[in-house]
Amino acid sequence: MRTELAIKNSIISVGGLVMQIVLRFVLQTFFILYLGKLALGVNGVFTNLLTLFSLSELGIGTAIVLGMYAPVAQGNTEKIASYMHLYKKAYTIIGIVIFVVGITCLPFLPFLIKGKMIEHIYWIYLLFLLNSVVSYFFTYYRMLFTAFQKEYINVVNVTFFTILQSVLQCITLYLTRSFIAFLLIQIICTIASNVVITHKAKTTYPEIIAAMRTAPKLLAEEKNKLKKNIFELVGAKMGGVVLNGTDMVLISAVIGTGIAGVYSNYALIFTTIAALFSKVISATAGNIGNLSVESDSKIGLSVFKKYYFLNLILCFFTASCLYNMINPFILLWIGKKFLLSEGVLLVIVLNFFTQQFRTPTLVFITSYGTLRFQGLKSVIESILNLALSLLFLVVFKLGIAGVLLGTIVTNLLVNSWFDNLQIFHNGFQQPVKAFLFKQYRDIGLSLLVIFCFHQVLLQLSISNPWIQLIVNGSVTVLVNSLLVFLLFRKNEHFQYFWNMIQTENRRKEV
Repeated sequence: MRTELAIKNSIISVGGLVMQIVLRFVLQTFFILYLGKLALGVNGVFTNLLTLFSLSELGIGTAIVLGMYAPVAQGNTEKIASYMHLYKKAYTIIGIVIFVVGITCLPFLPFLIKGKMIEHIYWIYLLFLLNSVVSYFFTYYRMLFTAFQKEYINVVNVTFFTILQSVLQCITLYLTRSFIAFLLIQIICTIASNVVITHKAKTTYPEIIAAMRTAPKLLAEEKNKLKKNIFELVGAKMGGVVLNGTDMVLISAVIGTGIAGVYSNYALIFTTIAALFSKVISATAGNIGNLSVESDSKIGLSVFKKYYFLNLILCFFTASCLYNMINPFILLWIGKKFLLSEGVLLVIVLNFFTQQFRTPTLVFITSYGTLRFQGLKSVIESILNLALSLLFLVVFKLGIAGVLLGTIVTNLLVNSWFDNLQIFHNGFQQPVKAFLFKQYRDIGLSLLVIFCFHQVLLQLSISNPWIQLIVNGSVTVLVNSLLVFLLFRKNEHFQYFWNMIQTENRRKEV
């Protein structure tokens, strides 16, 4: 049952995300055509800024769901209701806090927008803020489906309203060219999505919803554990948000909002592809959470190694494909004036690879609750990232590459060893030294192969951009597939997934 739910969650999550990715590109195209590069930069800056404001939320929901895994496994309705009641109260407070913090930042907007200021900038910012705030009301019901390993229900809901929102926004941009109307539709769809998922939760788990009205408070021991997990998770996720969320803000404030708009197209591609493959791993978070409750550490370590291998192959493939195909794609999609240099592209690919490589470890850390010192680590991580990014950007004048280099160096100096140390020592009760050596070897060799292969492909200069894109993509997939097969065909994890695919194919034939 657990495996079937994990597979269902992964398949539907990936399918839903693919649809959302297509829609994002269509919507981005309309946005560029009808609002322009400067508005695109403002959109990216405000999106990242509101992500930073939501720091107060980042650990609470995850920590409460983490606490729910045990009562869900035991079928303890009353205890689940207690967690949900607390979750509801916390999210209401968070929404209010974010609104207040967001309002206080209004006077500082001119410092974040370098260059020409677009019309109605303050109203646009307030609508971004309002959309962020309303997303916290009723959304806590989604966590029931996550805890019960039915994340696919959330995905279907989000995908449907993303389709509706994107279609309405494209029509609105075509008819009105209005940034404000564009954002109003976003707010309406956010509210509608939450109302629908609330109704679904009430009809799927009526006994839990009913029990929330009279649910007893959590025991002191449970509250203390929850507070500890929240503190560590807020710190842990704060580092990740600051690591990624400040990049667009720094580019806009120091280099220019128009340049931020150009970079946002690359960011859109890399973040959506990263999210696509992360869904394969993270869609099974509930599965891993239950595994941590019900199974021993050796089984957990075995599963982690399979996840790590799968993520390694996905990182290698996607980074190589993006590196070789993204500039031809940008050229065809929106034109030469939106291209970035080869040097900047290399740094973007390195940043993508080092970020995505952490996915299995982060999922297991959260699901196992091995969060000790994550808060302190994230404070160090955030300060180091900001200092390095400013150093490379302001002192060495490296532009976009400098901002991203700060993130890359921070990941390699801090996250690459500490996160694994946490899950191995506190989750699996195993030494981490051998795994760290393997991880650094895998990162180094993968990036070396990706870079060398890209230099070879650069020699295949074709005048027709369509043919260039097709050739680059076909050759990259073919060569990478051959490399993976030759290098890993005798690897136990490769054989595990290969046998799984063959078994599934035989089942379909029958």
